[in-house]
Amino acid sequence: IVRLMGIFGGDKAKQYLFPKILQTEKDVVTEVIQALTGCGYKAEEADRTLFFNLIEQAVKQLAWNLSANISAGEINKGQDFKEMMDTELQESYTYLYDLLSLAYDRQTIKHISESLTMGSAEAVSFALELLDLVIDEEIKPVVLPAINDISVEEKVKELQNFFPIEKMTPAELLLSIVNRDYNKVGLLTKAYAVDAYFALNNITDIPEDILALMFHSDSVLSEVSARNIYVKDKELFNNCLNRLPVGKQREIQSSLLAAEESQYSLAMEKIRFLKADRHFSVIPGHILHSLAGGMKLYAVNEDKELSFNVRKDFSDIFIIISGHLKVLSGEKELAQFKEGDLVYAGAFMKDDYEMLSLVSGSSSLVYHLPAAFLLESFFDEPGYFAGFFETLNIINNK
Repeated sequence: IVRLMGIFGGDKAKQYLFPKILQTEKDVVTEVIQALTGCGYKAEEADRTLFFNLIEQAVKQLAWNLSANISAGEINKGQDFKEMMDTELQESYTYLYDLLSLAYDRQTIKHISESLTMGSAEAVSFALELLDLVIDEEIKPVVLPAINDISVEEKVKELQNFFPIEKMTPAELLLSIVNRDYNKVGLLTKAYAVDAYFALNNITDIPEDILALMFHSDSVLSEVSARNIYVKDKELFNNCLNRLPVGKQREIQSSLLAAEESQYSLAMEKIRFLKADRHFSVIPGHILHSLAGGMKLYAVNEDKELSFNVRKDFSDIFIIISGHLKVLSGEKELAQFKEGDLVYAGAFMKDDYEMLSLVSGSSSLVYHLPAAFLLESFFDEPGYFAGFFETLNIINNK
């Protein structure tokens, strides 16, 4: 509804949208900011105090992420987690610039943001001078340290004058991420934090913070915690498992059993695979997190093929994890694919085929992504949706 109001525009839309900027759900607030931007909204004098408070809270979150990134860099075997924290930090900056764009001239803030991100030393210097001229004295002491062209450590030191930012040990940081408000850190970052925690060398006991994640409604968080607990302490794992609802018990047991056959069945391995795949490498983590929930792993070999109906499953995708496969219509070979290739069912729509089969002369692993799940996962990100399906069109035209 918020997105639609932004498309409609006009004064009534602005009047409806503006109060929603105080919503507690980050996803809603982000949509509200984008919608207000689309409406051409600019903060009135009476609203400036409200925006000052929002900007200050945004800098507070950014400051926490800056400090967290310092601690994340000290975690051995935590490169995946460090990348997620880099993303969290970048999202903090984007959110801050979006708020500034509503409070001040949009084009000026955009120019400042682009210059600070990609500009030369001279452009950065000019952008900082421009920012110093544009923003109000009331919030300048808070905003400038976060944006200044100084090291992360120096930024944190200056921002400590305004916010209680503490330097955390790696273990403290990872547990803090696990317990942090979902409006301040993503589910996928939490999942990577769990993996990174168990990779620490000095872990003896498993804290209740992570045990509790086995009961979490999110399947990725539940699975990653259960798997690590199972490997670390099977007795403790069984004690927790017995306290779960029967349906949840079966879900976890099924995932661990499947992992004995192939690690690629685990949700985190699916996400890591997508992050490394050239077709999905630019897709944000929260979309990959969603996609992992609908991906199915199949083994294709001499005795087992994978069939699909082109007419019904025309937007389904198959990703070759390992091995070589052929697409057959009966006995007729239509195409060959190798490891890393993406098979788009819609590419075979131009002929009169209906039932096709993926076959392999050896042992191959394939991920299947149903079209309905793709659409659901990309629903809130139309920009990435368009870019990804342009890739499919290129495949379709080959």
